[in-house]
Amino acid sequence: MFNLLKAELKALFKWKATIYTIIMMTLFGAFMTLINILTKASTFEGFFEFTYVVFLITSVTIGLFLHKDYSQNTIRNKIIVGHSRGEIYLAKIITIFIAISLVMILFIIAAVSVGCIFGDVDYIKWGIFGQNCVMVWISLINVVSIISILSINIQSTIGAMLPMIVLYIIMFFGIIVVEMFVIKNNTTALELVKTLPVVSVMMLNETIEPFKISHTIIWGIGITLCMQFLGYYIFRKLDLK
Repeated sequence: MFNLLKAELKALFKWKATIYTIIMMTLFGAFMTLINILTKASTFEGFFEFTYVVFLITSVTIGLFLHKDYSQNTIRNKIIVGHSRGEIYLAKIITIFIAISLVMILFIIAAVSVGCIFGDVDYIKWGIFGQNCVMVWISLINVVSIISILSINIQSTIGAMLPMIVLYIIMFFGIIVVEMFVIKNNTTALELVKTLPVVSVMMLNETIEPFKISHTIIWGIGITLCMQFLGYYIFRKLDLK
């Protein structure tokens, strides 16, 4: 299992698309913060909405990497040499999590560093900022589940691109639903949406404490477990061509 995971990580981080994504998202974090500073906006205005862009872009890179196992037929070789499907699936989940976590960490470090050096951060309460980052990480875990259940189990380029499409749909309809609840003053439904992982990222603000973070953690764990068990069940039955 360890050797399999090591091989997956080595292949991922030797792939040029991964390096480009890491560099691009790091620069994106620094650039967007710098734009806020230059335009006299709040230093971290829109920061947490921008993390959704990291989800979208990174999901494409990871999806295409996972598709390489099918296009190059290396996934069958892993089974032939003795790795179980459970080991393969788990190694891929861990690889996805490490990759997207690294990109997100560098994005946050770049944005916060530029903000602290060049911007005004006196208005920031770092405890609240940290809680919002926790909300992002709960959503990140759910994004890992979306990528794994789709890109690992769909043996085509569609499977590689589908996570980004699904995330875009969640973002699009999430915004519409929130606006609808606001217009209708449906506070109960709005509070429920605020606790949902992934969707809630679009409503985070660097100066506002996230709404019922414990509920989001419960949602995140429940959704992740359900999706991962379903993903592994599908993978076990998959006819690897």
